[in-house]
Amino acid sequence: MLAAHAFINVIFIFLLEINSVHGDCSTIIDGYLPDPNDCSSYIQCGHGISHTMPCPAGLHWNWRINTCDWPANAGCVIADISYVSPHYGSLNGETRLTIVGSGFSVNQYDAGNQVKLVSSYREYDCPVLKDGTTETRIICYTPQNMVGDTYYIRVSVDGEAVLTNRHCGYSTDYRCAFTPSMWYTPTSLAKPQSQSGLPGGILHLNGKIFTGVYGSNVFPEEIKNGVTERMLRVYAAGQLCELKAENDTFYGFELNNGGYSTYGYIKCLMKGTFVGNFNASFIIEGHYGR
Repeated sequence: MLAAHAFINVIFIFLLEINSVHGDCSTIIDGYLPDPNDCSSYIQCGHGISHTMPCPAGLHWNWRINTCDWPANAGCVIADISYVSPHYGSLNGETRLTIVGSGFSVNQYDAGNQVKLVSSYREYDCPVLKDGTTETRIICYTPQNMVGDTYYIRVSVDGEAVLTNRHCGYSTDYRCAFTPSMWYTPTSLAKPQSQSGLPGGILHLNGKIFTGVYGSNVFPEEIKNGVTERMLRVYAAGQLCELKAENDTFYGFELNNGGYSTYGYIKCLMKGTFVGNFNASFIIEGHYGR
């Protein structure tokens, strides 16, 4: 008998936690739930019927102790995510995502804002750029070695998960979707001309480099293949590989077919001290990433 009561209590607590996310009284006869649309009110359930009740001025509903409380104690988050940009990017990470909405944390250096990329099968953290984040914008950079899939943004503010229905309206809205693709992965087709080299040597990369823009070397009207995103950095053996010499001239950076192609070559000066075989990669701004 005691075991049966314990089992029933577990079920009741489980249902209460589920419904506390949605403010749904359909499975709770009597009790209290947070209002999913307003921190300063709560829902009183009576015989399965919901009644929205206000907290006293300046207080928020604390669902953990079922009472109105100071906002700092209540931990209520009413944030809205409007959209994410871009919707496509690199499988190898470093695609800069901008998440636009409201109610994001003003404290970027404690719990602050956290972003996850979630699909039906897997989940990744998207590290937040703290200096570029405001109450209405979060910037994060996608991680390396993602698996091709459609992911949806999930945001937490000050340690509290934002309700799913506040991510662009519903859980799988395209406005909150991000899909990493081989098409936007620069280094997937780029191969070093030499598989090994010495520190201080020139590395030669051939392949699909997408862009011929680095810094302000090309005016917008001179871009012929339509890719305006800039090459940001080149890496060899985990170290920067310099595109330009001290006299500000390129070691080699050019697109094929007179600039109309997305294929081309890069030559850069290796700065590291690693000797032997190594990986090389480069980062392009926007949705291309690494």
